This record gives sequence, structure tokens and C-alpha cells, in this order.
Amino acid sequence: MSDVEFLVGQRVVGVQDGGRVVFVAGTRPEPRLYADVGDCECLDADGHALALAALVQKIVVAASATDGVLTLAFTDGALLRCPPDPQYEAWQVVGGSPQYLVVCLPGGELAVWDKRHVPSDAEAEDIVERLEDLFGWRVQVREITNDGRIIIEPEESGDEADH
Repeated sequence: MSDVEFLVGQRVVGVQDGGRVVFVAGTRPEPRLYADVGDCECLDADGHALALAALVQKIVVAASATDGVLTLAFTDGALLRCPPDPQYEAWQVVGGSPQYLVVCLPGGELAVWDKRHVPSDAEAEDIVERLEDLFGWRVQVREITNDGRIIIEPEESGDEADH
């Protein structure tokens, strides 16, 4: 099974910010199911360039992420193809089930967060370290829930621990 196969049967309901393909909008500011596609090619059934906005109302009939290339085929023959980038995260699919986050890492390796997976303490610590590196957040793991969520809290400073 493909890591993005859950997109099969989904209808594109919108395109936001030029690179976010929305499948389920929901009621919150962030859609419930979407793909951020970055640098990609979108083609019609004849192989001609197509704007992402032209995908609205089209239904996905095939989805794959082989070798880091996100490929979505639609009922009318349109195709969306997003290759990996050697230096950056090329694309991500958010809100699926059971995979709720699939990210194409630099070079094409996929990182998949799955509702069935509960991270180990080491995995949770690695994620916290990434948050610190990316955003400068000084946080620590408070809890890893039974459904795999990592609850974080502000890291205690040495001064506070002495009081």
C-alpha cells in the first residue's frame, strides 16, 4: 500500500496560496485534508501544462509516492507530479488516515507519521530537538499519549530548578 493511497477517491475542493491542494476543508483555518505541493508539474490528459486551480472538482483515481515523487492521477486524465528536492522538503500531505502526515524529505526519503505508531522516548526527543533547531523553541517532552501525540512544555531553566 502506498503511503498516500488514502487520497484515492478524494475530490479537490480548492487550491490555496498557489500550492495547497485542499481535499477536505473542515471548519478550522487549516483544512482537514490537504497536500502542499511546492514545485510540481500539473498536466491535462494531453500532457499540456495545467494550473493547479484547474484541479478543483477533479477526483483522484491513483496516488503514489514512489521514490519520493508524489503522483496524483485524476478521473479526467489530469496528472499532478511533485518530485523530491535535493535540499528541501518538496511536498507534504496532511490529514490522511491512517497516515496523518507524509513529508518528502530532502533527497526523496519519506517521513510518515501514522496514527498507529506511538513514538518511542528517543523519537519524541528527536522531534523536540528538531523544533529547537527550526524555531528556537526551548521545550521538553511532557507526555507521549497512547495515540502517538507528543505533548510538549516549556523547558525548565537551570535557575528555576534551583528554587
